[in-house]
Amino acid sequence: MVEAKGLSPDHPMYDRASYMKLNMLTILWLLADEDQNKSINLSEWCIFWDNFAVQYNKQNYTPFWYKEFMAVTFFIMDKNGDELIDASDFVSYYCETHKLPLEIVKTAYKKITSDRYNVSNTISFRDGESEINLDMFQEMMLGFTVSKDMGHPGNILGEMMVNGRLERMAKNMKDDPFWMSKMRHQFYTWFDCSRDGVIQKKDFEYILQGVVRSKGWAHRSPLWKRVEDMKNNFWAELKRAGDTDKDDQITITEWCGFWSDFATNYNTDGELPFWYSEFLQVNFWLYDTNGDGWIDRDEFIAAYNGMYGIPLNIVEATFSNITKDEELNLDINLFREMMVGFTVSTDMKNPGNILGEMLVRLVGYETEFERTEFWEEKHRHEFYVWFDQNRNGVVEKTDFHKHAMNIIALTKWSEGSPMWVRCFDTMRDLWRELKRSADTNYDKKVTVDEWLDSMENMCREIKAKTRKIPYWYSSYLDLYFDVFDSLGNGDGWITKDEFVSAYRPFKIPDDVIEKCFDDMTYGGRIAMDREFWNTCSIQFSTSTDMNSPGNILGKMLIGKYN
Repeated sequence: MVEAKGLSPDHPMYDRASYMKLNMLTILWLLADEDQNKSINLSEWCIFWDNFAVQYNKQNYTPFWYKEFMAVTFFIMDKNGDELIDASDFVSYYCETHKLPLEIVKTAYKKITSDRYNVSNTISFRDGESEINLDMFQEMMLGFTVSKDMGHPGNILGEMMVNGRLERMAKNMKDDPFWMSKMRHQFYTWFDCSRDGVIQKKDFEYILQGVVRSKGWAHRSPLWKRVEDMKNNFWAELKRAGDTDKDDQITITEWCGFWSDFATNYNTDGELPFWYSEFLQVNFWLYDTNGDGWIDRDEFIAAYNGMYGIPLNIVEATFSNITKDEELNLDINLFREMMVGFTVSTDMKNPGNILGEMLVRLVGYETEFERTEFWEEKHRHEFYVWFDQNRNGVVEKTDFHKHAMNIIALTKWSEGSPMWVRCFDTMRDLWRELKRSADTNYDKKVTVDEWLDSMENMCREIKAKTRKIPYWYSSYLDLYFDVFDSLGNGDGWITKDEFVSAYRPFKIPDDVIEKCFDDMTYGGRIAMDREFWNTCSIQFSTSTDMNSPGNILGKMLIGKYN
């Protein structure tokens, strides 16, 4: 608080604010910290203030530590020191410190200072009052904590805080690339069954058919009927709250808006809406194939490796993280926590975001391969910048030798060392494979058109074989991971500094490279280890999803990154 006011340690209010903070902490440790772990959880916090409100309403007594808290807060908010909080002070504090939307704050201030409200025998918020003095501020803050009257200035303030937080949450969700990637994956992989870019009622019919067919439930049986009702209820809610243009279909924009509103209004203490609760229950049945009441490792693998084709090692690691190495059973309760957390949580340790990280790593794999203009631009860049080392318009054996020499010069791998040998072996194998697959006229040269046709064939093969990467290409990707990692500390993942060092020689501004790295790793929430680097590289080659990390990299390389 003192930092916000810019107070130096020799200012009288500096010591007062420090003592206030110490007194409040002492009171909280004594009266709220039930498990005595020197931290206050949400439950302890709410119980503490509930007891405070009960005692205040019984005795009409404000303890000294709370008076000091209000006095110091008033001093911080009163920016010009005139002992009054005007509109500028109020807006500045709540918009800058609490990050609340401007219009909500301005509306609340106007309402607080214009409503006739007698909060005690001596203090009144008078009609036309344009500023808040200390007595009025204290009454407002006390009302925030102890009053049930929604017309009280304290609850006008409370309403502002709640609504501002909800609006900020909704905006933050849609501004969060990690959350948006989860929603895109959910949209395209789980719900857009017809793969036409929108969700319609027929997609829910496909979901119904898939569930009952996999479970073997007879037509019109009780369980069939329950899934039918779930489908109808879910679609009705999605159409009511998500179909903003009322055209009986949901676009990706409407989908993200629907779930952003859901996350914003989610109440951890309340019950889930019936339509969503039933959706989770049906999904649990779908995963729990033997019906024993929990999803074991094999069932989890069958769903995400068997049904969605996610690599086995990634699925196994995700299951271990969610179940804490199988100390926890993935029963209906943990499944609900995981699925709800996938939508509403920003905590990367939440089971939903552990699942989300697995799915987001693979964004772009769900789309069909298509040789687009953007795809050709990426691979022309790769041909001319990375492979045509002598810049003569074709790729020959000598280019791969020069490529290896440039890597050695960059990494300073010593001649004859294991990495030196591996580098030359990889480039030799890469040329052999390229000559075999691309040199259609056998002239020992590969033109850009031959290169593009060869890469298209490889991409279609990767898609057809569920992302099985050819050995020669996998070796090339692994080599470049070690090249990038060697530019730093060689610790097994690529840091932002290493990423910048690798792409700086291509005359790309550092700030653009840094932003690209942040976007690819969702603000650093996903480590760029070898596995994720390979994933990004395959996305670069095969994905048509412009939001996939591989295409974010592609846009940077061809100069179309904004």
